[in-house]
Amino acid sequence: MRKIWARFAPVILASGVAAVAIGASSAGLFVGFEYFLGDQLINPIGTTDEIVIIAIDDESIGKIGQWPWPRA
Repeated sequence: MRKIWARFAPVILASGVAAVAIGASSAGLFVGFEYFLGDQLINPIGTTDEIVIIAIDDESIGKIGQWPWPRA
C-alpha cells in the first residue's frame, strides 16, 4: 500500500493543485493580478516628444489643401 501511495501521491497532489488553480481562476480571483501584469508588460516606461500624431480631418484639409500634404 505504501508503494502505491508513494507512486501516485505526486500525481494526486498536482491534480489537486491544478483543480484549485482552475477553480480560483474561474471564480475570478486572479483578475486583479492579470490586470496588474498586463499594465506592467504593455505600458510604456517613459514618454518622448519626438512622435507627433497628425489628424486628417475636414478642417485640416480646408487649411492645408487636399491630401497628400507636403512634408514641409
